[in-house]
Amino acid sequence: MTGGPVDDAAVLSALFADSPQGLFVFDAEQKVTRYNPAGRGVRNLPAEEVVGHGVEEFAPGFEGGELRALIDEVLASGEPLRSRLVRGRSPSEPHRTLAVEVSLFPLRGPGDGVPGLVGVVEDVTERQAAADRLAVLSAVHATVGSTLEARTTADELVRALVPGFADVACVDLLDDGPDGAVRRTGPVPSAVPLRRVSSAPADARLSRKDGDSRPFPFPTPFTQALNDGQARLVPVSADESWLAADPDGFAPLLAEHVHSMIVAPLTARDSVLGLLTLYRDRPDPSRRPIWTSPGRRPPPRRPIWTTRTATVASTPWPPRCSAGCNPA
Repeated sequence: MTGGPVDDAAVLSALFADSPQGLFVFDAEQKVTRYNPAGRGVRNLPAEEVVGHGVEEFAPGFEGGELRALIDEVLASGEPLRSRLVRGRSPSEPHRTLAVEVSLFPLRGPGDGVPGLVGVVEDVTERQAAADRLAVLSAVHATVGSTLEARTTADELVRALVPGFADVACVDLLDDGPDGAVRRTGPVPSAVPLRRVSSAPADARLSRKDGDSRPFPFPTPFTQALNDGQARLVPVSADESWLAADPDGFAPLLAEHVHSMIVAPLTARDSVLGLLTLYRDRPDPSRRPIWTSPGRRPPPRRPIWTTRTATVASTPWPPRCSAGCNPA
């Protein structure tokens, strides 16, 4: 194989044309002078919306102050910055949230100043989502089950799941006996009341208050989970037929823009004790559905409740539920 030395300009042209990573050249005024249009997050954006603009102009879904501070740091110090994790909405797909690692490298000029810098942006959304899920599962395994007392265990569970796993979490236990949590095998009749024993966050406005006891409307995902013992990831939208079982009771779900929920039966020794319900109102694609089979559950420190199938809601993501979130 023969050939002369590779031209630097040809290398740069290939990188800026085809690299899957985002490449940006900024001048001293933090304006983009060149970028890779194939990079994740800027595909399909017109070049005139990027070149000549600051990052907060073409990527308003990212916290502009945070990115500007990173660029200022490199321009002032002349030292590179590597692999800083930043989250925000994709410029070309605003409905998607990205987790990216940003690296910034100062350009060297003939004088003492820094005439600009090169930014490299790597999409780590999937990797970060997996790390986030493991962190939540680790928190649950480490903090839930310190006691056999039902209320304490419920409190530990909802605190471990909010806000990293869900915007709102609620625990309701069967309330058809003197101990408030009758153990039963097989399907649970839809007329059996469930008592709300814990919920999080503390400032969430809920249609069921702690201590309230009544059956869930039938037929709904709640009664289905009690009947078949299976966890389910449920979309929430105005055209879902199960909402008709209690239009007034479920109206807050739509009013507060809850888009999905997980309903999972809580069990002990194959007996159904109640329900864990998780609500999401955030658009966050970094959160993908995951299912963990019962055989993969690590043993708890003490005999605590488990779900037959553990589920993480899809659609992310980092903005927290507003104080007005008002699920069932």
